[in-house]
Amino acid sequence: MKKLFPFVLALALAGCSNSPKTVTTSPKSAPGASLDTTQTASVPDFARLTLAGSITSGNVTIYPITSTQPSQKELDDMVTLDEAKRKDWVEITEQADETVEFLEVKNTGPKAIFLMGGEILLGGKQDRIVSKDTIVKPGETVKVPVYCVDQGRWSETYSEFKPTGKMAPHEVRRAATVAKNQEAVWSDVATTNARGRRVHVDDIGGYALRPDGDSSGMPALGGSESIKTTLDTKLVQKRQAEADPIIEALRKQDNVIGIVIVVNGEIQGFEYFGSNTFFEKAVSSILKGVFTDSLVAEKGKSKVTATMKDASAFVADCLKGKSTKVESLGGYSVNSMDSADSDGVTIGGSPSAAGSDSGLYRGSYFKKK
Repeated sequence: MKKLFPFVLALALAGCSNSPKTVTTSPKSAPGASLDTTQTASVPDFARLTLAGSITSGNVTIYPITSTQPSQKELDDMVTLDEAKRKDWVEITEQADETVEFLEVKNTGPKAIFLMGGEILLGGKQDRIVSKDTIVKPGETVKVPVYCVDQGRWSETYSEFKPTGKMAPHEVRRAATVAKNQEAVWSDVATTNARGRRVHVDDIGGYALRPDGDSSGMPALGGSESIKTTLDTKLVQKRQAEADPIIEALRKQDNVIGIVIVVNGEIQGFEYFGSNTFFEKAVSSILKGVFTDSLVAEKGKSKVTATMKDASAFVADCLKGKSTKVESLGGYSVNSMDSADSDGVTIGGSPSAAGSDSGLYRGSYFKKK
């Protein structure tokens, strides 16, 4: 059985004392990360899904979701874009006609590559973000839809694109994958960069934003407005590194297939996979994006962090949403999801309350504003 580590030592020590069951650890890369093992919650009308104890670091709270549903075996065997790049199984280039809206992705490896909507690709003549989940089978070359996250540049840095292993910040990702609006993507990139340039360390060692108009010590922007501006910020990189112990903890917990994401006390969204094996591969990219958001996101309106009950209700709302088939890509169904509190996209099928998830590979949901 998998163990929940690096929290396991702290849990063992807690069992030998009168400490409360909410355990706070202090791993060097994530001071103040905590695991709450006192609660679990089933998802209404989805008995196979359970929210496990929450994990918190600063203004980020993650509710892991476990499933008794058998994995989608085909998804088990796929690799992420980041893994494919590390193994030299993928080539990503501008198209011959250099169309901004598409990149050419060639799979030179033995396994299918799953590109997740929201992943950042740096290089070419403009940095891009993948706009929809796309599966590229071995030996295939596919036109992958993308949006520009690098307004103002059209000059080659290097011919091939480099996956960053990170998702774009929340609002940028929503604009690309749900709204599908280039102007909105550029606007949200600019907002993210403006906030990223105001991040500083406050007097007690935490992260904070300088007041609007305070530009002391901020780096100047170059000629382009790329999401790379934020990714290159040292404090953003430091904060992303603080996700590492949580990523490892999630990978070592049994049957986790998704997470509900809470930033500044408010639910941001829900990421859901049809396979624990693939979730373990994808969780790093997702959480690196979440921890970027933890620095640049606006403060929530609520003074109370969303509870496990709130999170389980949100998951049910997402999964009960109206599913509309958008298109078929290489035999896979791409669906738009809409409900009272969420909108999102799925690939491979739609979730159902009774029985199978109909071949669902991934669902990415955003809380409506």
